[in-house]
Amino acid sequence: MEEAINRPEVEVVCISLPNNLHEEAVNLCCKHKKAVMTTKPLARNAEEAKRMLLAVEKAGIFNGYLEDLVYTPKFIKAHESVKNGALGRILWAKSRETHPGPHSDWFWDIEQAGGGCMLDLGCHCVEITRSYIGKDIKPIEVMCWADTQVKPIDAEDHAIGLIKYENGAIAQFEVSWTFRGGLDLRDEVMGTEGTIWINSFLRTGFEMFTTGKAANYVAEKAESDKGWLFPVGDELNELGYNHMFMDMFNSMEKELNQKKLSMMVM
Repeated sequence: MEEAINRPEVEVVCISLPNNLHEEAVNLCCKHKKAVMTTKPLARNAEEAKRMLLAVEKAGIFNGYLEDLVYTPKFIKAHESVKNGALGRILWAKSRETHPGPHSDWFWDIEQAGGGCMLDLGCHCVEITRSYIGKDIKPIEVMCWADTQVKPIDAEDHAIGLIKYENGAIAQFEVSWTFRGGLDLRDEVMGTEGTIWINSFLRTGFEMFTTGKAANYVAEKAESDKGWLFPVGDELNELGYNHMFMDMFNSMEKELNQKKLSMMVM
């Protein structure tokens, strides 16, 4: 890992490793002064995450956290509407991410994964709902149910949670690795002046029936390639990756320009 990170032509490192390797990779980026972006979840627990944050700040390197579902076109439009006051004061925000389970076997190892579907999917839902409610508003109470219903893991594969914020707003998340039928991404936001409902992925307006002849890739977490299918026209864009990386690289370029300007002034 260190040899790859320290290659002279490497300027930016994108960490998309099993969760237990995130901190080690970030520390190597700090050691060799490489800009770093880390896929979600940032770490296995709060202690690891805090150490990583302090490390990149001390090293003075660019660092980004890759949380793609707050960059989807529908979320960006909805969030803009909320910020502009179209819904009034936000009272309740709900986010749901459910699917049949992860692709890689390391997710079933609690040491590597650090947790179950709350860590894997809940990081999306909590970030989405707190963005609607307001990141400057503190959570003060959490209530959660979680259980292992189907998957071979010493952690939860289905969970539902409620988060109360200091202004009285309520966030709700539902996450599951036991849902059958594909990838279900839905958000709801309710305010004193309006409501937003978003179905980001499972129902796209694109419906197709096939007997399976010349079957091909349908969509992320799709469980079948025949019968009635719901393909996604531009999956990378619909899942927020285009906007996410554009924001990261724009932020990195802005930071580099600021450093150059500071050096010129000195």
